[in-house]
Amino acid sequence: MKKKELVTKLLAARKDSGKTYDELGEGLGLCNVYIAQLFHAQAQLKPESEAKLV
Repeated sequence: MKKKELVTKLLAARKDSGKTYDELGEGLGLCNVYIAQLFHAQAQLKPESEAKLV
């Protein structure tokens, strides 16, 4: 999957959920800025963060 396609899918999923980056970060115990960077493919997913998503 290409980066642009991945970003589009992630942003659509967030929009469909109705949650903000703040809400996602709070629920996952991660920084809202880091969550936004992940959604825009501007940060790498750290192994310790990956465990929180599973």
